[in-house]
Amino acid sequence: MIATHVHIDHVGRIPYLLAAGFKGPMLCSEPSARLLPIVLEDAFKLGVSGDQQQVERYLKLIGQRLIALPYRHWFILADTPALLCKVRLQRAGHILGSAYVEVDLHYRHAGQKRRILFSGDLGAPMRRCCRRPSRLTGPIPWLSRAPTATVCTKIAALAGSASRRSSNRPWPTGEAC
Repeated sequence: MIATHVHIDHVGRIPYLLAAGFKGPMLCSEPSARLLPIVLEDAFKLGVSGDQQQVERYLKLIGQRLIALPYRHWFILADTPALLCKVRLQRAGHILGSAYVEVDLHYRHAGQKRRILFSGDLGAPMRRCCRRPSRLTGPIPWLSRAPTATVCTKIAALAGSASRRSSNRPWPTGEAC
């Protein structure tokens, strides 16, 4: 599981994911890793139980599964004879700690390589506390073209613009990405 940022609509159902049996790691940026236990404690208390012993067990489990990733560094998720899968977080500029995710897949037996970008939410031009989103710079070393797939959620960068505030049009959902 990779959390792109620590808004409740992105991480608030983690208690249910764990209750359903998810046993894998939880990856996020270093700043998000500091915020995530605070937000998840509230989500657990509101949605599951206010019992302090259960809350403490839950937070301990979160701490054991949480992997804080620095921006712009590759992290290997799987390295088998058939597949090399790596992820890298880049600044999304949405809130403190937000990231978009690059996933590199190398199908070794087939000799195929793919790069997938997942946006999470991008940008927040009216917030001066957040850096602008990182850009892909230069050519992708092992691809002769852009990413092979891009997955977007709503693009928050448009939400703060004056034309968007005065418009009756629905918010963008990323469905056109």
